[in-house]
Amino acid sequence: MSNLQVEIISITGLLYKGGCYLAVLPSTSGEIGIMKGHESLISLLVEGEIKIYSSDNNLENSFKISKGFAEIEDSNKLIVLIDQ
Repeated sequence: MSNLQVEIISITGLLYKGGCYLAVLPSTSGEIGIMKGHESLISLLVEGEIKIYSSDNNLENSFKISKGFAEIEDSNKLIVLIDQ
């Protein structure tokens, strides 16, 4: 099974680039989960934690953020811009 491709970019540069099964983001309307095949989306992110899960549902990486934006244009790629 191929994964969702994720890029997390801060003002200091690229923090993460890789595949994951699930990405959980802190949005203005609560936490949202993003998986491969998700519809197009642009979301404002709030203070919280981005969580990256592997295919066996284990927490692989996490990033504390103060605010940012997330975009899914292609259903297989998530781009997150954060202000750390």
